[in-house]
Amino acid sequence: MNVPYVVGPWVRGERFYGRSDLLREALHGPRDRLWLVGMRRVGKTSLLREVERLAGDRPGPFLPVVWDLQGSDEPDELDLGLHEALIDVEPALAATGVGLPKPGPASATLAGLAGELGRHGRRLLLLCDEAEDLFALLRRHPERLGSLESAWNESGTRVVLASSVRLAGTSTSGPDHRLLAAFGAPLWIGPLEDEEARRLLRQENLPAGRRPDLAEAAVDLLTTRCGGHPFLLQLGAKRAIELGNAQEACEGLARDPTVTRLCDVDLGLLGDADRELLAGIASPSAGDATCVAERIARLRALGLVRSGAGGRPEPGSWFLGRHLAAAARPRS
Repeated sequence: MNVPYVVGPWVRGERFYGRSDLLREALHGPRDRLWLVGMRRVGKTSLLREVERLAGDRPGPFLPVVWDLQGSDEPDELDLGLHEALIDVEPALAATGVGLPKPGPASATLAGLAGELGRHGRRLLLLCDEAEDLFALLRRHPERLGSLESAWNESGTRVVLASSVRLAGTSTSGPDHRLLAAFGAPLWIGPLEDEEARRLLRQENLPAGRRPDLAEAAVDLLTTRCGGHPFLLQLGAKRAIELGNAQEACEGLARDPTVTRLCDVDLGLLGDADRELLAGIASPSAGDATCVAERIARLRALGLVRSGAGGRPEPGSWFLGRHLAAAARPRS
């Protein structure tokens, strides 16, 4: 039984689908500061890794470095995390004629590396994952803010941040605001388009002999029910093949702790007003119509809302709708 779906780990290359506009913006767009925001398991890390692959595999000005900021609770952990990221790209540095920097403060390391790359005709492309951990650290250690800002601004580095929506909700105040404001409005990492979702379900990037045996009826059902969410698409397709029945797979996943926790975590990342809007989205909303429209537009961009019958807003996936309905039922 051929089950090529990847559930959980990040993907790139032949396993990566969609996001062409975001890839183009990260690699060829006019801005050297880019902020990508998405919900849980929507593919933020995979997007950064695909940018890394494309920048590294083709001739171009950038040398990409993926800097995983998760767990950078103290300055020394931040510095060590950057050094470990540079160890991962040591062969690419050597091929450019640049040696591996010695461990040290992250800002000094970045400034020195970017300057050295510039002398060899290259630019540093810094791909920062889990960026909310960086800004949490900067709020606790504001003395690090100025040096990091200078390192980014003066070195010609292109910086791409990826974070959850929670950082977007806390980005209007604090000593770190100026640094984040330089990135401008975030670009949302939302759902895959229907055709992109179908290509993922069929695994069309793979040779014909390695593609899964997934019936078109199952592709149709999963495309509709998963709402373009890459994790749900891969998990749903994997279960559908294992069970031989996409409908049964969806019913089981609606009760599966993996999916219910995903819904709970996503809802927990939102503010109260957004959660209330989602909970009551099936009925007319009280309150300011303009404000509601703006919230719905943002939730739609994140994949939490989509258009249902007659264009009426509904939860972004069948699974989220089931989760919200279950949470709304009165307990006996």
